[in-house]
Amino acid sequence: MPYNRLAEKTIVVLGVLALTTLLLVWYATLYPFVFPKAWLFRVLVEVMALFYMPLWFSYPEYRPKKSLIWVGVGVHLAALAVSSLFGASFSKSFWSNSERMEGLFGMLHYAAFAYMLCGIMQRNAYVFSLLSKIVLGVGAVSVIAALFRAIDSGYIRLEGVAGNPSFFA
Repeated sequence: MPYNRLAEKTIVVLGVLALTTLLLVWYATLYPFVFPKAWLFRVLVEVMALFYMPLWFSYPEYRPKKSLIWVGVGVHLAALAVSSLFGASFSKSFWSNSERMEGLFGMLHYAAFAYMLCGIMQRNAYVFSLLSKIVLGVGAVSVIAALFRAIDSGYIRLEGVAGNPSFFA
């Protein structure tokens, strides 16, 4: 199997796993509803990047087409970088904290995830269909889990695997 097919399949599998991290709750951590999701997502995106980078350099068809959306993403990331650089604490702006797991580092991972999947999806329409079904499935499982958790706890507001009704909404 040529590298581009193997890398494409690996990236799709890792993308599916990254999308399902939303269902992960790990009570052994200090923030069981946020930290494991964000940590595993970032690791999966970085492994995806290892497979995607050779595709990007060797096969131009895996590079997303230039569009206003990508310009907007770039401007947004640049604004975040400037605000991190000139903010009160570069470290907190860049890394955030384990309770929120946002910050410039996290946003770079989200942008890279979208960029890589966009590059794969424009070449293979089946991937878009598959990932759409995975997103809908994860959403359905989240709602079902929230309903069961609400029935079990007697807590009326649904919080599901997000651990917080506001985040779950």
